[in-house]
Amino acid sequence: MYGRSRERVNRPPVLIAPPLTLEWTQDLTAGIGDGSPVLVDSMLFVGNLRGELYALNARTGIRVGWVALGNAIQGTPLINGNLAIVALSGPHEALLAYDLLEGKVRWKQILGDLHVSPLLIDTQVYTANTSGTFFCVDRATGEIRWTFELPGNTTLKGIRSTPAGTDSGVVFGADDGAVYHLDAFTGKLRWRIAGDAAIQAPVVIFRKTAYVTTLRGTIMAMDITTGTLRWVNETGRPVFGPLLVDSIRAVVGTTGGQVLAFNSSSGTPLWSRDLQSPVNSGLLGSDSVLYVGTLKKELVALRTVDGTVLWREAVPGRIKTTPVAGIRRIFVATDERLILSFRESAQ
Repeated sequence: MYGRSRERVNRPPVLIAPPLTLEWTQDLTAGIGDGSPVLVDSMLFVGNLRGELYALNARTGIRVGWVALGNAIQGTPLINGNLAIVALSGPHEALLAYDLLEGKVRWKQILGDLHVSPLLIDTQVYTANTSGTFFCVDRATGEIRWTFELPGNTTLKGIRSTPAGTDSGVVFGADDGAVYHLDAFTGKLRWRIAGDAAIQAPVVIFRKTAYVTTLRGTIMAMDITTGTLRWVNETGRPVFGPLLVDSIRAVVGTTGGQVLAFNSSSGTPLWSRDLQSPVNSGLLGSDSVLYVGTLKKELVALRTVDGTVLWREAVPGRIKTTPVAGIRRIFVATDERLILSFRESAQ
């Protein structure tokens, strides 16, 4: 899934240390939306804005297969067993399950314009549309289990914030500026917390705390159990990407070009680093290093403890999607229709 797990904590289990060397590039023939690629074993899956789902050999970049599914794929595909569950946007919008082994669509459910990356909890898939409806559907059949409408949504404000989940709940932000926590089994509202602006960044959950950012640059950390605010702080500029959270820090990039670290428990500022280029996506954590993609066409490695720049590399295109990692490599999508694979230079 997007962010490696239902909690959306984008951290591989090992250090991928800079400097890195570009290993391969692959042209996807169309632009890539907000969702990152997803790595499953040695296979990299990515959707493009022409509605095509690609499977690439992650070690070589060679295209293993592709399929045209309809309209634009904005989010990250969900890969579960032999099923690719993909959210489509635009005039042919739908959530669908494509069987990767048999090469056919297993089910398709018309749910409206979908911009979020699907979430899987147990046997249920969760998604939301740009008119403000949140859905729970059965993974195997696509049958709608329940729906939740944003309350008082007469202007049809939407949901563009990719949800995160726990064993029994889902958390997401919305264009109405609020954060919602729903029961994963019934769709019942557990709590709602109002923010100061629309929320489009994905939610991140770490140790029973949900972290969200708003388009005004406000960071909110909320206790999932009680629905109370643990802390609030400001970045000063709009934020479109999720926080990168561990037991010590919550780090985020802003459209003002700053990467900011806060204490994840208290919200106290720890450090800031000016990259002099807008950051439009989430960060990738790798042990003592974090990686940032910028709109200045750079991939930058920072030391997690203090934000020191360890390495930076020019890339062909602006980075608007969150980098992902695995098999000792980092994968980056750019707005030049390219997927790039970097590996440690020592290997």
